[in-house]
Amino acid sequence: MIVSDRCRQLLATISIVGALLGCEHRRRPDVPPEIRGVWRTNHRQYEGRYFELREKAFIVATGPGAAETFTVAFVEAVEDEEDVTHRIHYVDDEGKEYVLSISFDAMDGRIVYSNQPDLAWYRD
Repeated sequence: MIVSDRCRQLLATISIVGALLGCEHRRRPDVPPEIRGVWRTNHRQYEGRYFELREKAFIVATGPGAAETFTVAFVEAVEDEEDVTHRIHYVDDEGKEYVLSISFDAMDGRIVYSNQPDLAWYRD
């Protein structure tokens, strides 16, 4: 019975390592060039709104002539066969940390928020 438990543990470890090796995971101190820029959607709810990704900044248009700017702490990227998911860690003026999770599809040139997969944003 002990050998069987050890075999299960070994198989579980191999499975986890294999799953982790199946996708590439990167961490960097800034926003990657391929997703930098001003992004807009044609969805009516977000008319006149945009977000902008700069090397070390995340900017969100909150209304006509109003925007909030946040400092990017670091970015994690996980690639799969179809797109790249970026987890952008950013902080406000008070030092509170937030995470924006977006997927970038280079073929379509669009970004979708992980919590709004049916809403696409396109670079200006």
